[in-house]
Amino acid sequence: LFGQDPEISQDGNKTDRTWDAGLWVYSALGGYVFEDTNYTDYQDLDTDRMDGPLPGTVVQLYRVINGVREEEPIRETTVGENGRYFFDQLAEGQYQVYFQFPEGYTAVDSPDGEKNPDTNLSDTNDSDCCVFADGDYTNGYTEIITLGYNTVDETWDAGANKLGAIGDYVWYDL
Repeated sequence: LFGQDPEISQDGNKTDRTWDAGLWVYSALGGYVFEDTNYTDYQDLDTDRMDGPLPGTVVQLYRVINGVREEEPIRETTVGENGRYFFDQLAEGQYQVYFQFPEGYTAVDSPDGEKNPDTNLSDTNDSDCCVFADGDYTNGYTEIITLGYNTVDETWDAGANKLGAIGDYVWYDL
């Protein structure tokens, strides 16, 4: 078996303190990326038209040191058909999650950040993607996450929808 030492036998009443063992405790974080198909800006979990996963979303994890996000991500994954992502074996500390939505998708309004700070949604059905650069809502970050020792936090969700457009030519007929 992995991590198992051979059988240790001890004669009589002797002490042998040369055998050691270690335990590593770590934390993890994750969430769900959803497609807001009915444009409500949150996950509809109890309706006939339940929002589903948004596969193909790239999710990156960044470490934050002294309030500053590091330049390079420490992990990256692409969301599959179940919409879930999960980063494990993390040390306690601060992190930010980055979401790059598939082409044509933009982030939904988030109650946690700049797009819609007045919404009052629970953490189970809102989008936590709330930090955007230069008004580009095709990708964004969560707020800074403080992850404790021996903690699993799977509440960091992100939602996006695909907007359409209609239009044509307008003229003045004399």
